[in-house]
Amino acid sequence: MSDLFIWFNRAKVPVGYPLTDEIIIKDIFDKVRPKYMPDQRWKLFNPSQMEFPPVDEYKFPDELYMVITKSTKRVAFDYYSHQKNVAFVSDRFLGFLQRNGLDASYYEKAKLFIVNLKGDLITNERYWALRFGKFDDELFSFHAESKKRASGLKDFFLYPSMELKKSVPGKNIFFINEFCYNKSIIFNGLALKELLVDFYEPQLYQLEDFPFIYNNQIKWDIVPYDNEFLIKDR
Repeated sequence: MSDLFIWFNRAKVPVGYPLTDEIIIKDIFDKVRPKYMPDQRWKLFNPSQMEFPPVDEYKFPDELYMVITKSTKRVAFDYYSHQKNVAFVSDRFLGFLQRNGLDASYYEKAKLFIVNLKGDLITNERYWALRFGKFDDELFSFHAESKKRASGLKDFFLYPSMELKKSVPGKNIFFINEFCYNKSIIFNGLALKELLVDFYEPQLYQLEDFPFIYNNQIKWDIVPYDNEFLIKDR
């Protein structure tokens, strides 16, 4: 069975990635009040408690705005984990997901406009917001006997020995709802080369190393940004 890997974005991100505290995500844009945050009931959707895909007020919008509040000359990313089960992806990365087993049944999709405070587009690249509601947890054996507690969190764990129960033909990418993993994507060795060659600054680690990276993700003296665990070639 192929080795498993994970894309995990830490607090420090490559040049071109918007900083979390410098963006506003919303479904309408008002040039008079660009930082205004409207009531957005769709954000209250909980895939663990509600039927997916949701309907009515909990439905994901067809369009979203990423408002960047600080001056920036360049935006460039392919996979940007925003919050639990929500990610922003480039158009070509969306195609990569779809070709490798994360089809449209896994998520809702919104066209993402990346704008400044004036409402001007910062990039002409095509981006999407995805909200996941279907998960692959049942495809994995987590081997709870070797679990490690997530640093600073009570009752949440990481699984250094987790593995696929069996290979799934045509499926090379996985998205799971387990707490420490639901802002990342997991993939096998068949997808690794394409990620390294075709996409911008992928933040890739061996899945077995992920507990150490996660628990030290903001301890830059222990795990520097450019660290020995980060996969750069294969």
